[in-house]
Amino acid sequence: MKLTRRVSIFISIGGIVTVTAVATPIITISILNYNSVNLTLLDNAGVMIETKGMRLYIDPINLPESYGNKPADAILITHSHSDHYQSSIINMLQKNETLIFSQML
Repeated sequence: MKLTRRVSIFISIGGIVTVTAVATPIITISILNYNSVNLTLLDNAGVMIETKGMRLYIDPINLPESYGNKPADAILITHSHSDHYQSSIINMLQKNETLIFSQML
């Protein structure tokens, strides 16, 4: 029996990311119709990746307080420049079990 892998990509405009009314593109990738990965593009180069009950943030900055309701399982900080790292946002997203990957912290 041959297994065919189907990949579907859906792009839609999500909510408001910053006070400056920038819309957030959300990309959902579904694999075999039962696994999905949601990629939310954040301010600057940031990304939120959600899949199977896990949430990973990469370089989260300038997030509204509503993201406090979307805590991180893991946070990746690529470097210490202010356009990739904000300690207040890291603190907002952290929970006890959050893993932080960074060479600077």
